[in-house]
Amino acid sequence: PRHIIAVDLSPVVSRRDTFGSGLEILNRVEEIGCRVFNEHVARDADVIIRPNVAHVDWSDFADMDPIVAEGARATDLVLPELLRLRSLAHRAG
Repeated sequence: PRHIIAVDLSPVVSRRDTFGSGLEILNRVEEIGCRVFNEHVARDADVIIRPNVAHVDWSDFADMDPIVAEGARATDLVLPELLRLRSLAHRAG
């Protein structure tokens, strides 16, 4: 059997009531659309790794060590589930 392991880097979409411009509204629509799409795709995942990196801009590669460490921490949280999937794959293989 195939297993899908996903990594969700999406920021939390919090409520916002006011916007300063039409561009801010368009950006908000894009943000919500991406979040909904990610949730749809994640439904097929067996395990989702969710590192807390929302504070990092997608184009910021200046200091990767803390980001990689957060990825490792988030992976450790789902490690029991990953090991369970590996066990299932070995039994089926």
